[in-house]
Amino acid sequence: MNTKCNDPRVITSFNTLNGLVQFGIKHKDFIYIHNISINQHGNLKYLDDNNEQQYVSSLIKHTAKLQKARWLNHLYFIDHTGNEIFFKKYISQKHGINFT
Repeated sequence: MNTKCNDPRVITSFNTLNGLVQFGIKHKDFIYIHNISINQHGNLKYLDDNNEQQYVSSLIKHTAKLQKARWLNHLYFIDHTGNEIFFKKYISQKHGINFT
Protein backbone atom coordinates (compact mmCIF):
# COMPACT_ATOMS: atom_id res chain seq x y z
CA MET A 1 0.00 0.00 0.00
CA ASN A 2 1.41 3.40 -1.01
CA THR A 3 1.09 6.40 1.25
CA LYS A 4 2.58 9.79 2.13
CA CYS A 5 3.81 11.51 5.27
CA ASN A 6 0.30 12.68 6.20
CA ASP A 7 -0.83 9.07 6.71
CA PRO A 8 -2.24 8.65 10.23
CA ARG A 9 0.16 5.73 10.81
CA VAL A 10 3.14 7.99 10.14
CA ILE A 11 1.81 10.71 12.41
CA THR A 12 0.87 8.27 15.18
CA SER A 13 4.25 6.49 14.99
CA PHE A 14 6.08 9.81 15.18
CA ASN A 15 4.01 11.02 18.12
CA THR A 16 4.47 7.70 19.95
CA LEU A 17 8.25 7.86 19.56
CA ASN A 18 8.58 11.59 20.22
CA GLY A 19 9.64 12.06 23.82
CA LEU A 20 10.97 8.50 24.01
CA VAL A 21 13.75 8.89 21.43
CA GLN A 22 15.86 11.72 20.05
CA PHE A 23 15.15 12.65 16.43
CA GLY A 24 17.63 14.15 14.03
CA ILE A 25 19.12 14.11 10.56
CA LYS A 26 22.36 12.64 9.32
CA HIS A 27 24.75 14.87 7.45
CA LYS A 28 28.26 13.65 8.10
CA ASP A 29 27.35 13.48 11.79
CA PHE A 30 24.00 13.03 13.53
CA ILE A 31 22.36 16.44 14.00
CA TYR A 32 19.82 16.43 16.82
CA ILE A 33 16.55 18.29 16.28
CA HIS A 34 14.99 19.54 19.50
CA ASN A 35 11.37 20.60 20.11
CA ILE A 36 10.12 18.70 17.08
CA SER A 37 6.44 18.10 16.27
CA ILE A 38 4.17 16.98 13.46
CA ASN A 39 0.74 18.29 12.49
CA GLN A 40 -2.23 16.46 10.95
CA HIS A 41 -1.00 17.37 7.45
CA GLY A 42 2.32 15.60 7.99
CA ASN A 43 4.36 18.80 8.29
CA LEU A 44 7.32 18.31 10.59
CA LYS A 45 8.43 21.44 12.44
CA TYR A 46 10.84 22.38 15.20
CA LEU A 47 11.54 25.43 17.35
CA ASP A 48 14.71 27.27 16.38
CA ASP A 49 17.02 29.23 18.69
CA ASN A 50 14.65 32.23 18.47
CA ASN A 51 11.73 30.04 19.60
CA GLU A 52 10.14 30.28 16.14
CA GLN A 53 8.65 27.31 14.31
CA GLN A 54 10.63 26.18 11.28
CA TYR A 55 10.09 23.34 8.82
CA VAL A 56 12.46 20.40 9.21
CA SER A 57 12.60 20.17 5.40
CA SER A 58 14.09 23.68 5.29
CA LEU A 59 16.73 22.65 7.81
CA ILE A 60 17.57 19.61 5.69
CA LYS A 61 17.82 21.68 2.50
CA HIS A 62 20.08 24.21 4.20
CA THR A 63 22.30 21.63 5.93
CA ALA A 64 22.69 19.29 2.95
CA LYS A 65 22.61 22.10 0.36
CA LEU A 66 19.69 20.53 -1.53
CA GLN A 67 17.09 22.18 -3.77
CA LYS A 68 14.31 19.94 -2.46
CA ALA A 69 14.03 17.71 0.56
CA ARG A 70 11.31 15.59 2.08
CA TRP A 71 11.82 15.15 5.79
CA LEU A 72 10.73 11.52 5.57
CA ASN A 73 13.79 10.74 3.44
CA HIS A 74 16.20 12.18 6.00
CA LEU A 75 14.78 11.67 9.49
CA TYR A 76 16.48 9.30 11.93
CA PHE A 77 16.13 8.58 15.60
CA ILE A 78 18.40 7.11 18.23
CA ASP A 79 16.88 3.98 19.80
CA HIS A 80 17.30 2.80 23.39
CA THR A 81 20.51 0.94 22.49
CA GLY A 82 22.11 3.96 20.80
CA ASN A 83 21.55 2.81 17.22
CA GLU A 84 20.60 5.29 14.50
CA ILE A 85 17.30 4.14 12.98
CA PHE A 86 15.95 5.48 9.67
CA PHE A 87 12.40 6.56 10.54
CA LYS A 88 11.00 5.84 7.05
CA LYS A 89 12.32 2.28 7.11
CA TYR A 90 11.07 1.78 10.67
CA ILE A 91 7.48 2.75 9.86
CA SER A 92 7.56 0.94 6.51
CA GLN A 93 8.46 -2.31 8.26
CA LYS A 94 6.17 -1.73 11.24
CA HIS A 95 3.08 -0.99 9.15
CA GLY A 96 3.94 -2.75 5.87
CA ILE A 97 3.59 0.43 3.81
CA ASN A 98 5.47 2.03 0.92
CA PHE A 99 5.80 5.71 0.16
CA THR A 100 5.05 7.52 -3.08
